[in-house]
Amino acid sequence: MHMAAKTSRRPTQCKGRRFAKVLSALLLVAFLAISGCAARQLYQDYLVRHTQAQLTQLHRAVSTETVEEQVNSDWSRGMLELNPDYVGWLTVYGTEVDGPVVQGEDNDEYLRTDFYGDYSIGGVFFMDCLVDLEQDGNLMIYGHMMYDETMFGPLRKYRDAAFFKENNVLRWEDRNGEHFYKFVAGLILPDTADDTEYIDFRQWLNEQDAETTQRMLEIVEENAYIFQPDIMRDGSEKYLFLMTCTNNGANRLLLVAERMD
Repeated sequence: MHMAAKTSRRPTQCKGRRFAKVLSALLLVAFLAISGCAARQLYQDYLVRHTQAQLTQLHRAVSTETVEEQVNSDWSRGMLELNPDYVGWLTVYGTEVDGPVVQGEDNDEYLRTDFYGDYSIGGVFFMDCLVDLEQDGNLMIYGHMMYDETMFGPLRKYRDAAFFKENNVLRWEDRNGEHFYKFVAGLILPDTADDTEYIDFRQWLNEQDAETTQRMLEIVEENAYIFQPDIMRDGSEKYLFLMTCTNNGANRLLLVAERMD
């Protein structure tokens, strides 16, 4: 009887060992998959940082030229030779935002494509396809809010009012020269037009009359989490919008900058 009872437990023990082996194998596969994804993400982050640093170095290499020399030679400082879609250079002082801006046929072209035309999780800063750069009007630039502070990652700091006020100057350089802007408002907007609080800022791109600009500013003030009023505004001002995502995938961060010259 003792031997029979001992034998009857063997199938259960075997099943237990098989289950443990299967579970271990599944855990190993899951670990390898997660490790592989993490490694790919780290590599993509590295490529974004490397590309950004390389382009910044190239851009600065010719920044010692005088303005007259640049006009007579190449306003893009060699960027157009690398990418004919290059339209300008954006610098947000007090942050790491400092890089080239391109403009594609549509707003999807450079969403996951870097300045050189290769796949990139961080893409490149790009101008809204509706912007007519021949006009001296309002501009909109997009960029990904990367977690490693590349691209528009540093813009998350502008949720803080103190940081917003202390680091509110940016520089835009294009074929017409350089312009300086200052941030005057920040908004958190829903991403989809179906949302009742959605605001389509693309309607205010390019040249706008004074009445339209004043109405835009009223809407901005009504919806902004921070807004800096100015009684001297008369509706003739020009604006630069910076658009990026937030930690909440359903919303977007929009920073409004007013031209200072």
